[in-house]
Amino acid sequence: MAALAKAARRFAIAIFAIGLGLALYNALVFRTSGSWTILALYLVMLAIELTTYLKVRVQGYVSNLQGQPLNQVVVQAYSVHGEEKRLVGATVSDAHGNYRLSLPAGNYVLSLSKSGFTTYVSEHISLKRGTPATIPAELEAFNYRAIN
Repeated sequence: MAALAKAARRFAIAIFAIGLGLALYNALVFRTSGSWTILALYLVMLAIELTTYLKVRVQGYVSNLQGQPLNQVVVQAYSVHGEEKRLVGATVSDAHGNYRLSLPAGNYVLSLSKSGFTTYVSEHISLKRGTPATIPAELEAFNYRAIN
């Protein structure tokens, strides 16, 4: 199935490249405003496709220790380079405990936190272009005790 998806993507890119070439030829030869508009639209679509293509989808499910979904969990992605960590993306889990992020390929650590629960910090995650990652997490509720 993955091979079929890759082949379909390559075919779509080839068709897009042919269309871009024709739009460029049309704009340079005929020099009409419509030709330049079509070329500009192709370039915008190319920029959007490249930024989407270069990102990796990270998703997961957040629950408590009993397996119940947790909503409004803050999910933060930190880019890791040696000892240096830099916040590069964040999202919040939905009502079903699901979250989604799109990140460039690279090395990351995810931090998931919610008030009243301990913070979950993932192991180092190496994201590779074209390979989505699923990172589930369980958060443990704080055990508040009255101080006498």
